[in-house]
Amino acid sequence: MFSIKTPRIQQKDLQCLNGCGFYGNAQWHGLCSKCYRERTTKERHIRQYRPVRSDGQHGSGKHHPPQHQAEHHARVLQGPSSKAGVPKEEDKKKKRNLMDLLKKSGPTKETVEKHSRSHGSHGHHSRQPMDKLEQEYQEALKALKIEDAAKRELKYFIEMLDQKIRKKHADCSIEEVSDIVQNGYTKFQEYMNVDSSKFANVPQETKEQVLDFFEKCIMTMNHGRLFSPPTTDDEDKDSQVQKRIRQLNWINAKHLICSIDEVNSEVRDLVYTAITELVSMDSFHSPQEKLECVVRCCRNIFSLLKQSVGGPASADEFLPAFIFVVLKANPVRLHSNINFITRFSNARRLMSGEGGYYFTNLCCAISFIENLTSESLSMSADEFNALMTGEKSGPSAWESALMACESLHLISENMKTMKGLGARNDEILKNIELLNEDIESFNVSHVVFTLFY
Repeated sequence: MFSIKTPRIQQKDLQCLNGCGFYGNAQWHGLCSKCYRERTTKERHIRQYRPVRSDGQHGSGKHHPPQHQAEHHARVLQGPSSKAGVPKEEDKKKKRNLMDLLKKSGPTKETVEKHSRSHGSHGHHSRQPMDKLEQEYQEALKALKIEDAAKRELKYFIEMLDQKIRKKHADCSIEEVSDIVQNGYTKFQEYMNVDSSKFANVPQETKEQVLDFFEKCIMTMNHGRLFSPPTTDDEDKDSQVQKRIRQLNWINAKHLICSIDEVNSEVRDLVYTAITELVSMDSFHSPQEKLECVVRCCRNIFSLLKQSVGGPASADEFLPAFIFVVLKANPVRLHSNINFITRFSNARRLMSGEGGYYFTNLCCAISFIENLTSESLSMSADEFNALMTGEKSGPSAWESALMACESLHLISENMKTMKGLGARNDEILKNIELLNEDIESFNVSHVVFTLFY
């Protein structure tokens, strides 16, 4: 899991090192998201509560007496709204059950109604047309099969978590912001199951859709703040892996011993489709949309393997083919996208299921590429080094076609940018027309007023 040097691994190697049965990956040091977060939380608190050293200075973070560590932990998790300095009250809070906690943290009827009225009145007087993001948000919210009261609660939770992210992201580490987001997902999911919430009678399938909508809204709104932030080394790793893949562009299907029929036109089309899906991952703003690109890519890989071998493909044949697709795609900001999914996708989505399986394989593919040696490809070290340095060329029938794919992707991205600029220009022109109408209406009213008075 940590250093994969062979394109074939056993299924047990994809699972969490703690043996919990969920998928782990190299980004979490071989653990699943649940076990990894539990470990990092413990490590963070050990650092935070490090005792006073012999020289009289504290370790990193604030020192808290052992008897108050649990109370302090509760205050940290609850956020800035928690009150400190009242031990008896904290003891009472600890004894409250989950229902009381959720009722306290959830929106009250008065708060939601006040919040809705304030936003409603603001929207009533605004003549600004909705931007594309707001329009998509309203359409998706309208499509949810829940009552208006439940939608108000949903909007409340979205805006509360959004405000917390905006407030904390500049001062907290990306791991701490990730914890805030994951806790937000968990609290909202738990709140939907509370009897007093407006989601109490909503079917479980609809609750899953609402939770997906919640995640997508939060992450789309905060993509610019949380994707590859300057406080991380994501960009450096992106450059390193992209350079590494360029050095390995001579690798073909035979090197990886994968069942890809390179002369079959249908197989080649499926390879191009898989590459397109993987490359398009960077175009989306939410983790679930990026993960869906990975899923579609992998489905195409299984289809091309089925076409190549003339029947269902095995899991052993999948990873080498996936590595081949990653090498030929060389997606931009690959590490940044993987880290974004790891940090901010709902953890349950990566722990099991189709998405979790494919994402774990993607992490394995990248680990193999980063740790690949001459032994991995069963060739001599001299030949491997000659190919890596460019002294010896390894012609591939894919290169010209893949360069065309990359060019088409860049054209597509530029077209999206031009379309966005065109929409902004149309919006400005529309606002100018509205302003002219207002001026004309004002002038007419002024003339009428003058004539009568």
